[in-house]
Amino acid sequence: MRMSRRTGIYIRRGKTERITYTGPYTMRNVTWSGAQYEEYELTGSGALTVVGPITGCAVWLCGGGGRGAPSPDCHGGPGARAASNSNMTLSGAYAVTVGAGSTSTAAGGTSSLGTLLSATGGQNSGATQSGGTGGGRNGAGTAFAGDGVANKRPFNDTVNFPSPYCAGGGAGGYSHRPSGAAESNMRGGNGGATGGGNGAHPSVSASGGAGTTPGSGGGGGARNTTSSLINNRTPGNGYRGVVILRIPA
Repeated sequence: MRMSRRTGIYIRRGKTERITYTGPYTMRNVTWSGAQYEEYELTGSGALTVVGPITGCAVWLCGGGGRGAPSPDCHGGPGARAASNSNMTLSGAYAVTVGAGSTSTAAGGTSSLGTLLSATGGQNSGATQSGGTGGGRNGAGTAFAGDGVANKRPFNDTVNFPSPYCAGGGAGGYSHRPSGAAESNMRGGNGGATGGGNGAHPSVSASGGAGTTPGSGGGGGARNTTSSLINNRTPGNGYRGVVILRIPA
């Protein structure tokens, strides 16, 4: 088997070409539930063509992660939502969108495979969060619990995907100096262990961390009521989504 990196076309020796894709992707062979699959991880938007019909295909995708909130809210960015179908028949042309990670108060982008399957990104507008996984909260307010789907692991496959995606970001820290008292610092929280950005620290010259795995949220910014400079510690951005295809070998 070989992959043409110049054209983005994957060719099976001695067999008819089955998959072409115009965007960036990686391909590997995997074993899943005792069967062999060609797995395509589409990391950018493009046009997918499937010479089919090919039955028994599996698709998992997630949107882009949410950005953390700036001061004064400083909440962590929520992870994206995910969607899957483990028994699809694919044939013909599909427009594929891989949602971008959020870099503002707008939501992370929606990922989709044509009109067959889609998942929205995480959003952190400050006081309000929406998405698939809750980001950390700073101060007052009700913690955002996500969509109730705790394990956003592609295909629930613990062998080929040891860690879930779509982690929430950590809340940013807070610093306050009451009149006549010493300054009190609260360190920013850690993001989700599988790729959520850490929250900014109010007394360290660093912004909130960016999400590092598909669909993960960025860390919140820091708030400091005694310094306008530190008060401007910025939140981290969300990480892009992904579309993953498994085609029976």
